[in-house]
Amino acid sequence: YDGHRGIDIDVPSFRQMDADFPVLAVAPGVVIRVVDGFADRNTSCVSNDANVVQIRQDDCSLALYAHFKRNSIR
Repeated sequence: YDGHRGIDIDVPSFRQMDADFPVLAVAPGVVIRVVDGFADRNTSCVSNDANVVQIRQDDCSLALYAHFKRNSIR
């Protein structure tokens, strides 16, 4: 995408997502934003409708995790 400088890592499949495949933060930090409740089968980047966790990591960088299973963020 234009301006995208992130690293995309995917859960292997919808089947594993449905079985609660674990997603863990890559570094310690503080959760600063959570969005949950959107449909979880969006496979395009056309809209911003996504279940998201944003973390300010201890080194002050930001990590954004997106496209979680609906109602799975703890």
